[in-house]
Amino acid sequence: MRGADDSDVWLANQLDWFAHITEVSVEKALCDFELPTAKTNRWLAAKIRQAYFCTVGTEDEIDEYPGQLTVRREIEAIADAIAVAKQLFANRSAWAESVFRRYSKFDDWDNLPDWEAPVEKDPDALDRLDEGKDGWWVESSNQIATGSSDWRKFREMACGMLELEAYMRTASEELCSRDDPPRWRDTEKRKRRLRFANSLAVIFEEAYGRDATINSWPDDHGQPRLGPWADFFDRIACMALQIDKVPNLEGLLKAARRKRLDEKCVEQTGIRNKQDLEFATEQLNWLSSRLRQAGVNLFHRFLAQNSP
Repeated sequence: MRGADDSDVWLANQLDWFAHITEVSVEKALCDFELPTAKTNRWLAAKIRQAYFCTVGTEDEIDEYPGQLTVRREIEAIADAIAVAKQLFANRSAWAESVFRRYSKFDDWDNLPDWEAPVEKDPDALDRLDEGKDGWWVESSNQIATGSSDWRKFREMACGMLELEAYMRTASEELCSRDDPPRWRDTEKRKRRLRFANSLAVIFEEAYGRDATINSWPDDHGQPRLGPWADFFDRIACMALQIDKVPNLEGLLKAARRKRLDEKCVEQTGIRNKQDLEFATEQLNWLSSRLRQAGVNLFHRFLAQNSP
């Protein structure tokens, strides 16, 4: 049975865009790193690949992505074309319908046994389209359930086309209907790097037994020395992202730390947003006032019982 490390190696070999994260590249990136670890470069490489895959992916796609509004318009244009096709299909003549039936062997019931009665079927998208039409080719639910397998397949394809427009329009509503902010690409890259930093923080703590925190102690040259965690992240991020320097390293790691602490708070308390926090504060204040009042009452009772 293949282990977790073997799965990560297999995955890395399949995806060229992060095949550069290897034991060798990790060893080179961490050359002369100040902290010792019992973990192997193989273990580190596998964990870093997994973190990279789950958080960053490939930043090239961010540069190539045209923006939500452009993609939404593309989907809506496809939906418009399908709407035109739907109208053409709705207006099809009996002669066109006869060709469809002849080609799909409508009269062939696939040699069903006499005792096997056709199954009743609810009206589908094609029935709703043809509703109200007159003519020999408007079917009943019994006829829908029968006919050859080719005919049933034709109906399924036609229904799929008829339902596809609504599906695409609903999907397009998930995208923004306005132009993307001017610096949205930078914002998206920062979000991914924040997630990457938090994933690497877990790896760092497991590998080196130290909390992933930074400090501002000055070095011998008076420059801020952020500590081993920042050094580890800078080395691994530059190797994984294939960049020379992480922009605003201190600000990124501080933001990642805050986000990680917020997630731990949510996990421990269940408080997810400002409204939850305000509600919890109100409950604590109410409980505190009740406890104070109870204390005052007990004190007065004690005085009454012990007064001469």
